[in-house]
Amino acid sequence: MSLTQGICPACSSHDVVVSTSERNGGIGFGLALSVMTDGKSMSGTGQWRTYLCLDCGSFENRLTDRKALDAIRSSLGRSNWTRVTG
Repeated sequence: MSLTQGICPACSSHDVVVSTSERNGGIGFGLALSVMTDGKSMSGTGQWRTYLCLDCGSFENRLTDRKALDAIRSSLGRSNWTRVTG
C-alpha cells in the first residue's frame, strides 16, 4: 500500500492525487528541492512529483531528476546516503 498506488498508508484512503508536472511538482520548498548528492554540497532540482492524500494530508515527494539520482548512487559509501536493507 502506497501513495503511488493510490492508497494512503496512513489512513487507507483512496482519495490520492499526484502533481501533473515533474517540474516543481506540488509540495516543496520554493521552486526547487535541495538534494545532497555528494556528501559535501547541496544542489537544487526542480524535478520531482508529489503524491498527496486529500483525507489526512500525508504526502510523498518522488525525485525524478535522473542526474541527481545517479550522483547519489555513485557517491554511496562516501556521502551521507546509505542503502536501506531488509
